[in-house]
Amino acid sequence: MNELQKKGITKTNLLAMCWFMLLSCAVNAGTPGVEFGLHFDEQGNIIRPDEVFLGRGVKDDKAGYKASAMKNFKISASYGNAYAKYFLGLLYLQKNDYISGHAWLSLLDKEFKGADKVNRLLPKVTANLSPEQAQKAKGLLAELKENYGEYAALLKREKWRKSHKYTGTHIRGHIPNFLKIEVGNGVTVTGTELKKQIETFVYEYEYQFRLGDVKLQETEYIDEDEAADNLEEK
Repeated sequence: MNELQKKGITKTNLLAMCWFMLLSCAVNAGTPGVEFGLHFDEQGNIIRPDEVFLGRGVKDDKAGYKASAMKNFKISASYGNAYAKYFLGLLYLQKNDYISGHAWLSLLDKEFKGADKVNRLLPKVTANLSPEQAQKAKGLLAELKENYGEYAALLKREKWRKSHKYTGTHIRGHIPNFLKIEVGNGVTVTGTELKKQIETFVYEYEYQFRLGDVKLQETEYIDEDEAADNLEEK
């Protein structure tokens, strides 16, 4: 009896595990963030990938893992999350990278709830840029709009939608009306309800900040103050 057999792992189970891993890699390869599949909270609401990666970024930032925080914020921003874009701008300013900080903050629209803070910061950032740096910031902003703008974010959300495969259909992204998913605590999500939730996320996207005990203000003011201090020291 070999070590696998001692642990109760048969050849059949091992093959099944390998096939599952291969299929998962094939579906998600080359698309950061799409690997976060379909999950639900206790009320049967889908857990949005942009919020998940935003939350991971906030936790990484608080733990001092800035590079990991920025990576997670960028994935969240690729879905259209404005808070992630805002935090990226602040983190770049903390690194004294005023070109990138200016570009990320400029990417935010007027509907962002932190627009007042952005409007206070941007003039200070601009004052620290030379004419040449200002041009570079403008060029970087154009690149960010192409990769993180509204249309790019829509395509990313659509790709996430199509990455799912449901029982009863061979078409990825297609949700059968007869589908029923038990999410626990006696809560069931029907195909019709799931379709509505996903379509709202993909096509009627609104960035939110629902991270349980994590308060937006706890991160905003700390990061903004440090970023502003860096600008004043320049």
